[in-house]
Amino acid sequence: MKRFLTFSLLVFTAFACKTYNDDQKAIFNAKIEAHIDSVYTQKFESLESGLYYRIIKEGEGKHKIKYTDNVDIYYTGSLLNGDVFQVITPEEALNFDVKDLIIGWQEALSLISEGGVVEVYIPPYLGYGDRQTEKIPQNSIIHFVLGVKKVI
Repeated sequence: MKRFLTFSLLVFTAFACKTYNDDQKAIFNAKIEAHIDSVYTQKFESLESGLYYRIIKEGEGKHKIKYTDNVDIYYTGSLLNGDVFQVITPEEALNFDVKDLIIGWQEALSLISEGGVVEVYIPPYLGYGDRQTEKIPQNSIIHFVLGVKKVI
């Protein structure tokens, strides 16, 4: 059941998602920046797409993870208010093709290699969009600490 819930959460937006305009994206980005400024002393970087990240550990793999790779991953997922919606430990690592994951995870994984850990804030337009899941409200900014156990 846990694998089904996780799989459905991660590929949910592959099928339908609202398009966001620049003003909406700017509002989400401002919320993320304000949250990071109020909670962290560490600096987060951002990609042009709107993904905010902090590499905790780059990993020891031979190459950065690619869209065509298959990965065993573990993570803690939470909402901007701190409510944790799922924890997958390294011992429970789940296997996915990177291409099947939400865009925010695809981008985050491309920053690290096997053994790496990255912390990310994903705006809705890179995550689940206006789709609501059992544990994630629509248009939610989501936070993950994501680790890669193995690249296959």
